[in-house]
Amino acid sequence: VAAWMRHVSVTPGLSDPMRDDLRRRSEAARSDPERLTAALLGLQEIFGRDLAADPRFSVAVSEALRSLTADGVLATLRKLQKEAP
Repeated sequence: VAAWMRHVSVTPGLSDPMRDDLRRRSEAARSDPERLTAALLGLQEIFGRDLAADPRFSVAVSEALRSLTADGVLATLRKLQKEAP
């Protein structure tokens, strides 16, 4: 989910039926991972109400998005792999 959020927030010419809403939400978040997570989890047509309201999910997504933004894909995957049970 974090990788999708990163993708929709930085891809120019995004081909998606929700492109305008995704772009508006991404721009409003101003590259802040927590704000972007909250903005995109607010898309009820994608995430519903329950998933977005679950702090276990939203915090995990936000942390992964912060790592993707700061450290890149490979470092984030390595970190997540080390943390996996």
